[in-house]
Amino acid sequence: MANKSTIKSDTKLLQFCKEILDEFLDEDYKFEADINSSNEKSYSIRPISGNWTQLSGAHGQSVQVVKLKSEFFLSCSICFKPVGLKLVFKSISLQFFDVRKLLFRAEWDNWEIKKDESSEDEDIKQHPQPHWHLGNSQEFGVTETVNDSFAEYIQNSSFKKFEEIQRERNKRDLNRLHFFMKWDENFPQPYYYDLTIESDFKIWLSETMRSAEQELSYLSQ
Repeated sequence: MANKSTIKSDTKLLQFCKEILDEFLDEDYKFEADINSSNEKSYSIRPISGNWTQLSGAHGQSVQVVKLKSEFFLSCSICFKPVGLKLVFKSISLQFFDVRKLLFRAEWDNWEIKKDESSEDEDIKQHPQPHWHLGNSQEFGVTETVNDSFAEYIQNSSFKKFEEIQRERNKRDLNRLHFFMKWDENFPQPYYYDLTIESDFKIWLSETMRSAEQELSYLSQ
């Protein structure tokens, strides 16, 4: 099998993004760069017109959105981490909105970077890369409940312990779930797909946008 080319520059990745996103967006846009205190370089999508619309995205952060070719909106952010003398593709987040709230988002994190940086148990725990997230359950007016059968909890724990577990589960939010993505039969691992490979990144972004377009079309009917 021929060697696959890896993404070696932020310029090239942004070029790939624009080639694909042009099919789905309804206004002219650009990617603007920002460098944080860790010298990471993040790019966020911006409308060229300057007619900016901001909405509350994941984790309550305000994000800039650009209109899709429908009644919905997209936020796209891409992050690179300096490693030695080069920038390494760290993450991408695609957030899909209606005019009021975050509906769902698609994300990929470079697992090698993530596991070295993370200190929270939920982040260290291996989960699918890339993955889908639902929007914040509170935004949907949903209260998550999880119920075990009476037979199960009576066998495995005391009632007091079961109540404690149940209370803890009810605190968990739907947007903490990670939904697996799979778009071809050659998915190499059950959890991780390397989007630093040029051809695989293009496939992922194109198919993810197409899938989101179909779901948003259903919501608008």
